[in-house]
Amino acid sequence: MSRPKSRGNGQGTAFKRGQTWTACVVVGWKLPDDPSKPKVPVRRTKGGFKSKKDAINYCPKLLIKGNEIRHMTMQELWNEWSEMYEPRIVPSTMGCYKYAYNHFSPLHGTYMDQISSGDLQACMDACKAGHRTHQNMKCVAGLLWGYAFDHNVVNKDITDNLYIGKGSSIQRDPIDAHEVEAIHGSIGKYRYAEYIYCLCYLGFRPGEMLELKKDMLHCAMVETEKEKQTPIWYFVNGKKTPAGKDRVVIVPDQILEIVLDRMFVPGTDFVFPMY
Repeated sequence: MSRPKSRGNGQGTAFKRGQTWTACVVVGWKLPDDPSKPKVPVRRTKGGFKSKKDAINYCPKLLIKGNEIRHMTMQELWNEWSEMYEPRIVPSTMGCYKYAYNHFSPLHGTYMDQISSGDLQACMDACKAGHRTHQNMKCVAGLLWGYAFDHNVVNKDITDNLYIGKGSSIQRDPIDAHEVEAIHGSIGKYRYAEYIYCLCYLGFRPGEMLELKKDMLHCAMVETEKEKQTPIWYFVNGKKTPAGKDRVVIVPDQILEIVLDRMFVPGTDFVFPMY
């Protein structure tokens, strides 16, 4: 009967701590003050591995000289991580991550290996923004600690059990007719005022409206009273969700003149280009 292969002396081992595994190697021996007592091993460890195999595979890296923890503040780590990560994602997502990261501002100058899960939770509890921001805060913390763990800045991930709340969101009151009229009165005085005014009536998300192209505007003749033909103008757009694709949005009379005027703006295919 074959026996499982044993690891040689000095190659390291792994042990379970809580729900994760820790890699452990002996990097030297320390002589005790009392000569009658045996020498004490000097160990180097790294925790947070999901399996014993992952911990064992990390042992050779622990044996490499100079593999000590890198001391970096949260801000220093953010700068290094964002430089690597930002080109990989869309700007809107990175914008959400930056906004969430700013809510950890009390910790920006603190060394990563000195930050506890309680410190992160305190920042999240102090944040008065909506549920989505709390989700992004936990996501950002997880990304940062995952990067820090892989680059020897911390020896474990402390973000798994951060609490984001039960899903409460900020309830914002809709703007009223007087505010809509104030926006209308700003057209011609402030850039993008007509964009905001059209947004009030179209119901698109801001990103969706800015993606509207001139060929997305259509016109249909509809019979009304006394058999008269009336033109109805409408957009077909919506890319945020599968349910929103090919969504028909009628252009109300209040903004029809503005929309039609924008069809003749030269140098762009967009109805509402960003300047």
